[in-house]
Amino acid sequence: MIFTEKKSSMKSSVSVEAGSVSSDRHYLVSDAKDFGAHLDVEKFGSTKRKLTNRHVSLMIIGQSIGTGLFVGIKTPLMNSGSLSLFLGFFLWAASMIWPLMLATGEMCSYLPVRGTFLHFAARWLDPALGFAVTMMYLYTTLMFICVEAVAFASVAGYWTDLSPAVFVTIFLASVLFFNVFGVNWYGEIEFCSSILKVLLIVGLMFFGLITMCGGNPKGDAYGFRNWKEGGLVKPYLVEGNTGKFLGFWNVLIFAAFSCGGPDMLGMVSGEISQPRKNIATAAKRTYIRIFLFYVGGIFFVNSLCASNNPDLLAASASGKGGAAASPWVIGIKSVGVNGLDSVVNAVVLTSAWSCGNGFTYGAARSAYSAALAGYIPKSFSYCLKSGCPIVAVVFAMSIGCLSYMTTSKASAVVLNWFINLATTGLLCTYAVMWMCYFKFKKATRAQPCDHEDPKFYKLSGFLYPWVTYWAAFLNALVLFFNGFWIFFPGQFSVANLFTSYFAPVFFMCLFGFWKIWKKTHWRSAEEADITSDKADIDDEEEAEALRKRKANSTFSAMSDRLTQLQICLDQLVAQFNATINYVNTQGELAPLDEDKTSVINMAANAPLPGTKKENAEQQSQGGNSEASGASSRPKPSFDSVINELSTDIILKSRQISMIIDSLPGIGTLPETQLKMIGDLIEELDEVEKQREAKIKEKDELLKWCEDLIVDVSHGIFKTRT
Repeated sequence: MIFTEKKSSMKSSVSVEAGSVSSDRHYLVSDAKDFGAHLDVEKFGSTKRKLTNRHVSLMIIGQSIGTGLFVGIKTPLMNSGSLSLFLGFFLWAASMIWPLMLATGEMCSYLPVRGTFLHFAARWLDPALGFAVTMMYLYTTLMFICVEAVAFASVAGYWTDLSPAVFVTIFLASVLFFNVFGVNWYGEIEFCSSILKVLLIVGLMFFGLITMCGGNPKGDAYGFRNWKEGGLVKPYLVEGNTGKFLGFWNVLIFAAFSCGGPDMLGMVSGEISQPRKNIATAAKRTYIRIFLFYVGGIFFVNSLCASNNPDLLAASASGKGGAAASPWVIGIKSVGVNGLDSVVNAVVLTSAWSCGNGFTYGAARSAYSAALAGYIPKSFSYCLKSGCPIVAVVFAMSIGCLSYMTTSKASAVVLNWFINLATTGLLCTYAVMWMCYFKFKKATRAQPCDHEDPKFYKLSGFLYPWVTYWAAFLNALVLFFNGFWIFFPGQFSVANLFTSYFAPVFFMCLFGFWKIWKKTHWRSAEEADITSDKADIDDEEEAEALRKRKANSTFSAMSDRLTQLQICLDQLVAQFNATINYVNTQGELAPLDEDKTSVINMAANAPLPGTKKENAEQQSQGGNSEASGASSRPKPSFDSVINELSTDIILKSRQISMIIDSLPGIGTLPETQLKMIGDLIEELDEVEKQREAKIKEKDELLKWCEDLIVDVSHGIFKTRT
């Protein structure tokens, strides 16, 4: 193996305690001395695995829904026709993006290290190729930050005439704010913005379906009329079948620049929790974005808006931006529905911001990976405690300030040059990702490894190898023929040639420079390092699984204990009611100084309502009632005694009142009557005292039993937990 661990300089320790993992094995050093990714956690910190499956799944779907799907498609629709637009997007998304997403998921789920495909190129192919693709991807993502900042300002200009610099400032400040926090905050923001974009595109598709069937103010069931009205296939540059093919090829190139995602899946692999499971899940859900959003979205926009719609042509000619140039909005207005343009523009604005936020994440992580590999200063790998590579994020935002050049026409021309130079950089990255995948498949067969373990995600048999070969071939074709139009009469210019083919040439120069300087060599399948760092990730996965098992077992145990406690409390309440019933029917209060255990025993022996014991005692009392007579009758209850005393008090009070009312004056009363009244008053006071004593005894019993329930319930919970 090319990569081995230097045991003299690197100690390895992994501890699993209460679901936590601590490990100092991160990146191993190459014996060939031509590549080494070094992570100094103590000095610079490191990124954290805080992204969840929920975050990544929506992020990958949301990245496919950008301003191109809402606004940018107007150009290929007008130039190539509705059918060419549909077939071009379908071919690229279904036969290139989808297989590459699955291939990236297979590689990254097996070895989800920091740097992922940027380091795979160095470890599996050639360190010079790793350097070239890392620097090319870094440059591409930095330029795309500027692209989205300019798009954000353009879309916001639909509502106001404020200077674009104001909206560029808002864009850069907000993106910087949300990227400074941990990756989990980034995931939440992208999750919410992706939901908005998904809701909009799904809502637009439902709107298109309903209006196609006649559900519009005009009552026009137009069906597929707009597909044919502007022309299914339009010739581009030249007439005839050749022109129609060139129109289709033009759409394919536009789709290549509009459809992304595989690179983002690779970048988040180093910061996703449970990567083996969550990366595979996110990759397998790619078909949703392919067949629902790309194919479905293009289908319904063709149905809503014809390629020769006068409003569409006028918007393009006047250079309008935002919702004013969106085929969706123009199509909605054409069926008599107004007022939705601001809604669409708001979500398009969110899409531009979200894509810029994603490119900032990609630029910061690629700079972080470049620092780990030693391509740029190590300070770019410095991370906050939250896991944010703060130096890399600030660097990305500083390059994003180039967006202010759009405020000047002369500067805008220069900026557009830089942006156009980056458009083919992503295709170069995709080409290297395919090369990494093919070497990975060869290495897993040439070396002893556990890649065939069912826990690792693998492409379906019908996709590998032939579909993947076709996808890589299609990617290469689009890369090398993306500037075909400049070779037609009247189209050639040095500027167009430079912007169309600068990225591949620059990529080869980077590769040659690093190969000569570092004297690297091409890896064979046997030399490709597919094992370094895997032990760390296996330990992390095992510890995370253990933590989840403990959490699940603890939750299950707590649920069982709560159920048991509820049963015990129900029993205790029933015993309490039985105790009260027992005391009431017997007319006696248990001594308050008795131990609580005796009361519990008394309550336990008291028959519960509806039980066999109660029924048996009732039958027994009924059978012996005639023989026992009055002696077997239960003593009066508290309530009955209190009621009798109250009645006695009322009667005696009435007697006193009647005696006093029948006499002319209290001074003329005979001594015998005065004595009678005095005796009655004394009896009245005594009865009142007895009544108050009984009420107090009953209240004390109830309070004592309530305290008993609380004490016993605490004791039961403490004993059973």
